[in-house]
Amino acid sequence: MTSRGIGGVSRAGSGPGRVAPVRGFGERFELFAECLLTGILVGVAALGVVTTLAALAAGCRRVRALVDAEPATLADFLGTVRSALSGSVRWSLLLLGGYLVLGVDLVLARSGAVPGADAVLPALLGILMLVTVVVLRAAAG
Repeated sequence: MTSRGIGGVSRAGSGPGRVAPVRGFGERFELFAECLLTGILVGVAALGVVTTLAALAAGCRRVRALVDAEPATLADFLGTVRSALSGSVRWSLLLLGGYLVLGVDLVLARSGAVPGADAVLPALLGILMLVTVVVLRAAAG
């Protein structure tokens, strides 16, 4: 199965078990530019804190479409944000609360107000990274 890839160049279908041909500089640069644009769109859509998860989900969907050489328009991105927003406000507020709690804990650990701050600080940073990875993976799925 051959599909039209980025820039209209035909390539083998994508998916598990398929090897995409080597892309030229122009195609790779075009994908890079689209990913930068997607990052800007996600950043703007996430400015309202309660839209963070919806923006991440829409960004992941857009990048997946770009990599699979499917059309990814601004209207698709905005539609995905709108559809994801209805169920994600509660989770976004919960995520914001969790990050605020971790932030307060980090400030207290750095100030030395917590006994054993030398052990607590790396643990908090690890938890923060783990939560961030889980949120991004959940938004991508």
